[in-house]
Amino acid sequence: GSEKVGRGFQYTEESSDARTYLDSGNYVLEDTIQWADTLGAKGQLQWDAGPFKIFTLGGYQGLVADAGGDYRQTWTGWMLKPTGRGNHYHAGSGFVLQMGDFQMGPNVLYQRPLIGPMPSLDDRYSPVTNTYFPGLSGRNILDDPFVVLENRETLGFEFVLTYDPTPATWLWMWDNDRRENASFAGSLNVVYRMQPTSRDASLFFLENGTIAAFASAPSAQDVWDVNARFVVAPSSSWKVITRLYAGTAQGNGEDDRLILRTGGDTRWVWEGLAVSGFLKFNDWGPYDFHRDFNLTYPVQMMGDISYGTRTDILRDMASRFGIRVKHRYLDAFSPPGITLPTGDQPWANETEVLSYFRLSL
Repeated sequence: GSEKVGRGFQYTEESSDARTYLDSGNYVLEDTIQWADTLGAKGQLQWDAGPFKIFTLGGYQGLVADAGGDYRQTWTGWMLKPTGRGNHYHAGSGFVLQMGDFQMGPNVLYQRPLIGPMPSLDDRYSPVTNTYFPGLSGRNILDDPFVVLENRETLGFEFVLTYDPTPATWLWMWDNDRRENASFAGSLNVVYRMQPTSRDASLFFLENGTIAAFASAPSAQDVWDVNARFVVAPSSSWKVITRLYAGTAQGNGEDDRLILRTGGDTRWVWEGLAVSGFLKFNDWGPYDFHRDFNLTYPVQMMGDISYGTRTDILRDMASRFGIRVKHRYLDAFSPPGITLPTGDQPWANETEVLSYFRLSL
């Protein structure tokens, strides 16, 4: 097949009078993808000594060696894992220590792209060299063979603390919401990511369904996340699941605002009765475009009560009828379309009330 052109932005040690891009000491390199850029390799060593387990891993993925993420179950609920995207190399290590019903698991991961992100630069005419420099936009996967997104340069640290007195219903199984039978089980996960560089441009959908790319990306920012999950099951017919979170985050698009989001959700099930709800502060809305354009709501809340033919904590296959109420406040960072009031509390608000019936055969 035909070769595809890739662009890189690199620093040169040439003298100050060299004709570099925008006379900045940097130049744009345009090259073609070679067969070696499709190659990659990963390796992992682990040692299991009963209550103590340790691992170390490393990998290299060429510019277009997109192999997909690693979805295997690990010893504990680590969130910090190598990306499956090409154009990077990574190394990491961690261990798990079992102490009775408690388990602790520190983890560290470093990754770096082979060719860093392409910055967005305005076009300019240089009177010194009598040269016109056309502008540059960030790379995106529609127009370029490789990009820097989740494979951006990152040094991440993670710590997981778990309390699970009934390991037969492992807390990290995908269906633990339904199967957990401990009177109390819970986990705490803390992640800190140091991100010294930015990334390339991501994609978004227009109203007519067309896919487009942003022109740039947010600047380099360090971010952190704290997540907690608790399961309370006093009996086989009564269960409560609660999740809490807090952390800083960037939008997917090009808006540079760093948000501090907090909140949580809970679900209560007793016999056929189910009650659920969430409360979120300064968080994105429920749709993808909210994070794409960094649109947040100062407060979001929801309450739901329903009754079904059988107890089902996931409620994905049960016949149910219920009532749901949603309410949220809007500020200057929320989706446009609502006129905001003026004054000391410049928020608008909206409420939705609905009833539903779901039949499962």
